[in-house]
Amino acid sequence: MTDKEILDRGYHRYERTQFDDWYVECHFQKRFDDEKGKKYFIDINKYKQYEHPSTGELTGDIYEYEVHLEPKNYKGAIRISFYAGAILDEVEKQVEELFATGNYEYYEEWEIENETNR
Repeated sequence: MTDKEILDRGYHRYERTQFDDWYVECHFQKRFDDEKGKKYFIDINKYKQYEHPSTGELTGDIYEYEVHLEPKNYKGAIRISFYAGAILDEVEKQVEELFATGNYEYYEEWEIENETNR
């Protein structure tokens, strides 16, 4: 996976913040919608390359994926992390299958104009 591939898939890059650890290079995010509303966001954290302490090898780009979902009938959210080595296609597929169970709230529903108010 490369930054370009992530951007080509519709993710938007944003810079690290003052709250990020020193090893975070940047972030990417994409919103997933349907006809009812905003379902969820997938975040990608890109970590800085580093030199392995034993071998001296430089790591490649490291990406970690996260999604926050709000279960129905639960006050709070859950965060699911897919660690380095995960494949973005699989992450997107797993999150969509999880959301499709109907057990999670929409991040925001679209305002649908009532026909009687026209």
